[in-house]
Amino acid sequence: LHRHLYPVLYQNEVQSSYLGKTIQNEFISLLSSKIKHILQLAHKAKYYSIICDCTCDISHIEQMTMIIHFVKCEAGQQVKIHEHFLGFIPVIDSHGFQLTEVILDQLKEMVLRCHSLNLVANDAAMWSKHAVSFFILLQEIYVFFSSSSYRWAVLKEHVSNFTVKPLSTTRWESRVDAFCPIMYQLGEVYDALLSIANDTLKDPMTRHKAEAIAGKMLDFQFLYALAIWHKVLNQINIASKLLQSPNFDLPATIKVHGDTVTFLQDYHSDEGFQSVIEEAKQLAQVIGI
Repeated sequence: LHRHLYPVLYQNEVQSSYLGKTIQNEFISLLSSKIKHILQLAHKAKYYSIICDCTCDISHIEQMTMIIHFVKCEAGQQVKIHEHFLGFIPVIDSHGFQLTEVILDQLKEMVLRCHSLNLVANDAAMWSKHAVSFFILLQEIYVFFSSSSYRWAVLKEHVSNFTVKPLSTTRWESRVDAFCPIMYQLGEVYDALLSIANDTLKDPMTRHKAEAIAGKMLDFQFLYALAIWHKVLNQINIASKLLQSPNFDLPATIKVHGDTVTFLQDYHSDEGFQSVIEEAKQLAQVIGI
């Protein structure tokens, strides 16, 4: 394999190069042995977690990646967290029930016990129509500014420290990246939209689009959602990053997890609701509502 790749990597020579059936079968055998070894480690660990993401490929078929997490504990050795990619799985329907069936079938095929495994298939942000509308508007703001160099320049004139971010369909953390610039520079983004809407030298369609987005930002429900998601996702993101760290500290992780649960319980109260209302009112004042 190194002989095939060397001319491309180091000599900038690109020419047809093929593997024979013997070496091809050897590669397949090595990959098979590696996956069997991973599954053996997972069997010993007993408890494991899986992460599955779906992405549509160029042929418009959903490809689900399957990644397994488990902890390797052996006497006399340091505890080590393992993360392994097990493969791509084509799926027809990406709804929760159908994905659960596909995952269970894969676990049976790999002979991985699931009696002590809690399977959670969720996309919580997409189950509420209000949440859907909120994140669609964030994406709409990004697309409007990023699809034109003129509009992007106007945005940069008003917003110097932050830049709006797109949403990712497979990475929920992108929602944190998307709303933070809007949260902290709400007035500046709104002013940038008004500047474009009032520019008589621009075409009517662009001006109308800017005015329409600015109008949606004046909706108190949008400001309320901005305040909620800002606190909730930021708090969860702290715990998420700590849990994904390969060298995380267990006591610290337990504490952060407990703090997150306490925060959500407190937030789901009359006092928490009132704090969101007050924060949304402050945002409303920023854009002159």
